Amino acid sequence: MLIQQVDRFCLQLASLRASGDFEELKNLQQGCDDFLRRNLPVPVDSPDFGPELLRVMEQLLEQYRLAMEAVVSARQELEIQLQSAGRSRAQTNQYLTVASHPPR
Repeated sequence: MLIQQVDRFCLQLASLRASGDFEELKNLQQGCDDFLRRNLPVPVDSPDFGPELLRVMEQLLEQYRLAMEAVVSARQELEIQLQSAGRSRAQTNQYLTVASHPPR
């Protein structure tokens, strides 16, 4: 079950990254982190323990890396657009900080 769920997380991360839906990407990342905290480390006697688990975990790390690159790139692009619209660097950074941490 663990391997299949990590595979699903990998597919969903890739899909959301490609779509540019960063809010859903953040939600998925939080769900994935919670799932991994509950299920790791895997006991040695578990049927999920072995090379297949290592393979999917490496894929998950790669998807996380790609997702982080996409988020950083989108943030940089937005920063450039805001500065082009006449915002100072300080105003732009303040806007991006508020936008990425909305009040709940």
